[in-house]
Amino acid sequence: MYYKEAILCLMFGVAEADGGLREDELINIVTMKEIFKGYSEHDIITLYKEYKKRFEDKSFSDIAHIMASQIPPELHMATLSILADIIVLDFNVDMKEGSFISIVANTMGISDVAVKTLLLTSLSKRLMMSAGKE
Repeated sequence: MYYKEAILCLMFGVAEADGGLREDELINIVTMKEIFKGYSEHDIITLYKEYKKRFEDKSFSDIAHIMASQIPPELHMATLSILADIIVLDFNVDMKEGSFISIVANTMGISDVAVKTLLLTSLSKRLMMSAGKE
């Protein structure tokens, strides 16, 4: 599996943390075209179906260890930033989502302080984008 696919799988897992992957979350993942050039919407949806089948019996912690090992260390902070963007889509960071991103960060050797900073940055960015639309 390529590192971009590993990042997508982490995104799927974090997006599912609050009970399931909502349609707006999947659409947001699929439309992150600048990040995933070369992947069509169909490719991403197919990868999601493979992810569901392949990891149905694994905990998120297991998935995080498998996927994080496939992502180059220089992309760890960028990966966490993407995960933070997914978490704040609904302006609500619940405990499961917060713990899932912390699991990924700990697997990558990144502190919780950095994770909190990324979440606040993503939330601020989302609020500014939302305020600009009104």
